[in-house]
Amino acid sequence: MISKRLEMIVGLVPACDCAADIGTDHGYVPISLAKRGDVKKIIGMDIRKMPLEKARENIKSEGLEDKIELRLSDGAAALKEGEADVIVISGMGGSLIAKIMREREDVFKKASLLVLSPQSEIAQFRRTILLNGYDIKEESVLEEDGKYYFLMTVSFDDVLHDDYSDEELTYGRAGLIKKDPVLREFIKRDIRLSEDVLKKLEGKSGLSADEKRSEQKKKICIAERAIERYK
Repeated sequence: MISKRLEMIVGLVPACDCAADIGTDHGYVPISLAKRGDVKKIIGMDIRKMPLEKARENIKSEGLEDKIELRLSDGAAALKEGEADVIVISGMGGSLIAKIMREREDVFKKASLLVLSPQSEIAQFRRTILLNGYDIKEESVLEEDGKYYFLMTVSFDDVLHDDYSDEELTYGRAGLIKKDPVLREFIKRDIRLSEDVLKKLEGKSGLSADEKRSEQKKKICIAERAIERYK
């Protein structure tokens, strides 16, 4: 049984000739895709030997050795240009995903679709890929075990997407447009967290306290503008 997050990621992968899962860990995404049956070739990649061996064991226990190929790889280093139609990266920080994409631009720009789930630095990640010719097609937010996960489908269209507002960079234009209810709860949580910080800063003075107050007020302002989109 895979997590709701991985199940949702698998659901974003369309039928295709070849899909690659970068940072495959124990191989759950490739296994689920292989069981689905509409992806002809699946490549699972990881920088670490131990998880890859565990993935190999899991794949063997499911009898899927002929459907999934495993590769030891630093990011997309072991992936050939044009080899994968769809590339999946999840469970990594936004800066690391951006680095992996930057190091093999030839691979990512040739793929028809990227399924990405950055776990941190999400606003900066959006800004980076949008200014490097990628278009965010769709976004969803999932809450699982008290944590929120952002999932997005992305493709390269060689256009500079520099028209995103602060709230769209922070929370995702696609999610705000469709008024994603889980995203709304995430935004409201952000407001509560910033308000809690402001309460703790009450009565405190000095440059550091002032900077923190200013930062939290800016966050609340952006979040409130995002909430306005739901009206």
